Amino acid sequence: MNLALLATEMSNIYKRNPKIEGVLLGGSVSRNWHDEFSDEGIFQLIRIEYRDLDLSNMMNKIKSLRPKNNSI
Repeated sequence: MNLALLATEMSNIYKRNPKIEGVLLGGSVSRNWHDEFSDEGIFQLIRIEYRDLDLSNMMNKIKSLRPKNNSI
């Protein structure tokens, strides 16, 4: 799976939550240096008053995007 595409799909899930102020792509994917050992490098910007925000529902949706054998 293309990590840049996966990161885009993941960020779309995060952007649906109004408590998330922004989503950044970092690391090797943002530089197009990724390989089969890379992760997605997604960072969520959350206001301090939402620091206890439960992201488990979004994380379950994101986990469903990854291939079943967990390889990219």
